[in-house]
Amino acid sequence: MNDLTQGSVVKHLIQMAAFLAVSMVVQTLYLLADLFWVGRLGKEAIAAVGLAGNLTIIVLALTQMLGVGTTALISQAAGQKDQSRAELAFNQSFIMSILIAAALGVVGFLLRTPYCDTLSADATTAALARSYLLWFIPGTLLQFPLVTLGSAMRATGIVKPMVGLQVLSVALNMVLAPLLIFGLVGLPRLGVTGAALATFISILIADILMVIYFEKKYHYLRFRAAQWRPQIKTWWAMLRIGLPAGAEFALLFLYIVIVYGIIRGFGPAAQAGCPDSTFSGKYSGELRRLEIPQDRGRYGACKDYGPWTGSEYQGHANLPNGYWVYSYPHWIIYANRGGQQKQ
Repeated sequence: MNDLTQGSVVKHLIQMAAFLAVSMVVQTLYLLADLFWVGRLGKEAIAAVGLAGNLTIIVLALTQMLGVGTTALISQAAGQKDQSRAELAFNQSFIMSILIAAALGVVGFLLRTPYCDTLSADATTAALARSYLLWFIPGTLLQFPLVTLGSAMRATGIVKPMVGLQVLSVALNMVLAPLLIFGLVGLPRLGVTGAALATFISILIADILMVIYFEKKYHYLRFRAAQWRPQIKTWWAMLRIGLPAGAEFALLFLYIVIVYGIIRGFGPAAQAGCPDSTFSGKYSGELRRLEIPQDRGRYGACKDYGPWTGSEYQGHANLPNGYWVYSYPHWIIYANRGGQQKQ
């Protein structure tokens, strides 16, 4: 335990704030890492992971609520040199996090299909989103005990182990994601499911390492099964402090769901943040469609290249003059721009 009643208050505040910031960034980076690699699978995959990944915001809301409340109660007890009360608050926070995670998991799997089918732009995107959530939901649930243990240590001035394990888990996710998505080094090619599985594995390893550290190196607070019986008074004390921190994320989730519902009719390209193949009506009169997935690395998921007059490209011959648009994995050649026929 690091006694926060001693030393510079400013230094302690910076250390505590840094942990909170890193924790939020790390939880977001799991999804961003998945989106980076999934972007090479096409706009439907991007839209699916983005839609399914909105669950991250709900997890952020709940873990921030738990984390802030846990830190406040344990730090107050520790500051008053009341270890027994601090240990009670920790064990109550731990069992509450497990129960909330279990409830969220049940609700998540029950609503997985209707959520994806209702908000996805097409059947392909919905199927990919459902596939992604099969492993992403369990992965996000593992965040709850991780945050509880980290918040307990933070409340007693121990910050570095939690930050280190979170950074390690994100790095591991970044390594595993491409291997499982694209089937590298002999692993099966799992697509978007592989991205979610990479997240699950990396968080699970972080959880295991955190429990080992907590049991072997951290001795101020202990797991006490006798204190796991829910005590509503302690729960309410935590929630009363933590609810405002989580409420803003809950509102953000609601806002994003509404946005996805509004843009659903514009197709998966819009939900993926990529213009559709006509760039919102900028072009019309499709002349030719060429399947060239390898250009994804050069042009990204979508590219408004403009006019081109070449007659051959990547093994395709007798190509007409026109306006070229790349919408992975196709190049589409259009005759018209702004209502005017290409001369």
